[in-house]
Amino acid sequence: MSPGPTIISTSTLEAIASWYPGLDLEEIRLRFRSNIEISGVPAFWEDRLFAAAQEIVNFQIGNVQFMGINPCQRCVVITRDSQTGEAYPNFQKTFVAQRRTTLPAWVDRSRFFLNSTIRG
Repeated sequence: MSPGPTIISTSTLEAIASWYPGLDLEEIRLRFRSNIEISGVPAFWEDRLFAAAQEIVNFQIGNVQFMGINPCQRCVVITRDSQTGEAYPNFQKTFVAQRRTTLPAWVDRSRFFLNSTIRG
């Protein structure tokens, strides 16, 4: 769990929605429950908002200063329908496989992957 808001780009949510037949942008938005959504930036732009463990990335959105500390660890909620709670088949497996291909080379992969599961 993070001590501050979660930030994600609209492009990231759109990319994730494209990985799952039958899920649209709004459903993905409801599942991820981010506090701040940024438009006008590329998918996975938010990967730039953290660095290695114990490092802080200072950044600003509007007049507000933030300190990026880690990718958001996700719970089982993103795998389930936002209204019914029904699990989407292989959601996590698909997410992990797709996220492995979208992580920039400079990202410390250990911040994301632990025992073949996604943490952020």
